Amino acid sequence: MMSPDDRLHGAMKHLFATGIVVSAMCIASEASGYPAPTFSIEDAAPRATHIVVATEGDKIDGNLTIIESWKGDLKTNEVINVPEMKAWSRVEARRVLGDYQRLYRALNPQLVERLPTHVSCKRVVLFLIKKGDRWEPASTTREMSMSAAWIEDRYVLRYVQHHNPGPLELCPCREGEEEFKATVEKVMHRP
Repeated sequence: MMSPDDRLHGAMKHLFATGIVVSAMCIASEASGYPAPTFSIEDAAPRATHIVVATEGDKIDGNLTIIESWKGDLKTNEVINVPEMKAWSRVEARRVLGDYQRLYRALNPQLVERLPTHVSCKRVVLFLIKKGDRWEPASTTREMSMSAAWIEDRYVLRYVQHHNPGPLELCPCREGEEEFKATVEKVMHRP
């Protein structure tokens, strides 16, 4: 028959071993980088109560003027406050390609030469949920970076993480503005 001390010692060893296994699993899942966050129309558009093209104007302060409404009841020239957009007031936060510049240059050097170096926030597509008097990101990540796409010239740029772990950077979509809008219109009413 085992003494209470032997049972306690055995239980402690088992608990310790379980802790080691769980810790290893957590570290392994962190190292694998799953999941890689990337903007997705299929994620943000159906959840959004409002999808708009808006401008920050000359000062990036979270006060945006509606240029066009794709979903919801906001009107052209209406002003909304989205405090999370202040994150892009720093020029560095609006850098295009960032750490992926070398990768894109190797794959398509002409594209890199044509892309802007930074987004201006003069035209940004926002996927929003209206909660009382507040606007929230529509993405399931609840991150504004996953609920916005920037339009610069003919390019639509959104946040992508090509490999995880790895940087989250503004990268061009495959579609131009018209195709991007058509895709949003196709999926925005899905349940």
